[in-house]
Amino acid sequence: MTSSREEQVAAAREFDRISTVLVDLGVKAVKKNPIKVTSYIVGLLLCLFFSGWQVTDSQRQEYHQELQKLDRQAIHDSEVALRNSYEQYYSSKGWFTCDSRCQQYRNDYNFFQSQYNALKADETRQISVAKSKLGAHFDSLSMRHGMESIILLLHTAIELT
Repeated sequence: MTSSREEQVAAAREFDRISTVLVDLGVKAVKKNPIKVTSYIVGLLLCLFFSGWQVTDSQRQEYHQELQKLDRQAIHDSEVALRNSYEQYYSSKGWFTCDSRCQQYRNDYNFFQSQYNALKADETRQISVAKSKLGAHFDSLSMRHGMESIILLLHTAIELT
């Protein structure tokens, strides 16, 4: 019976020694990097307690009106044409060569790819305009994808639903 008690005491001392080492390592890390740790803690607190800005009904309506201007069918059609042209190009090319028919398919593929890229760029621009209708705090989203912009966007998306 005393041996089990001694084993428990030894295990508790070992656990205490390990936890002391871990706490000491944590304290050293905090002392070595105070700015990183402080900014991390501030970021966590902002995530926990910051509720964001309220989007007004007029802002929400303008946002939806801008999104309705998107021509999603043209983007879809362009994507289908791009996929089909790539399949034709891929099936016509050889292992190491590309004959005249393959060259024509590759030119078609490049044409559809540039058309698709232009439509996607226009869509991105229109979405940026729509986001700017939600307020000044969304303008920075297209410039930099910081954590605060993502949190604001998620909060607004939750409010819109």
